[in-house]
Amino acid sequence: MATTELQMFLGVWDAEAQKTAALLRALPAGQYDFRPDAGARSLGELAWHLAEADAYVSWGIEQGKFAPGAKAPGLERPRSIEALAPGYERVHAEAVARVRRLGADDLDRRLTCLPSVHTQLATFAVQRSRRASRARDSDAVSPWHRGAK
Repeated sequence: MATTELQMFLGVWDAEAQKTAALLRALPAGQYDFRPDAGARSLGELAWHLAEADAYVSWGIEQGKFAPGAKAPGLERPRSIEALAPGYERVHAEAVARVRRLGADDLDRRLTCLPSVHTQLATFAVQRSRRASRARDSDAVSPWHRGAK
């Protein structure tokens, strides 16, 4: 992955992060603990999972491995809808800073359990893009827009 590709990735990633933060700001106040069913994650837990992806992927690349049970720093989940977007923006900024510190030699470095940083960044970008496309293309209506409480 050439530096220009890395810069292009960072630009797309930041654009998607802005959309994610806007989505988090649009979540209905007071619905943090809403669960579509008893065994599901809450709305707050699902929303914070987006921050966890940014943190864990960038942190694993920085560490050179993805070790089971390892915890990326600064991932304490906010406990209110209002705190999700600012928390996500902080975690994303830290993740971007980790990726920006990568040098050209780092991009082809092998990681434990993964073929290379390039492959991990590419996989992460594809997954984010697919999630964003599914969300945009979905005809699903959220429960709070149907009037469910």
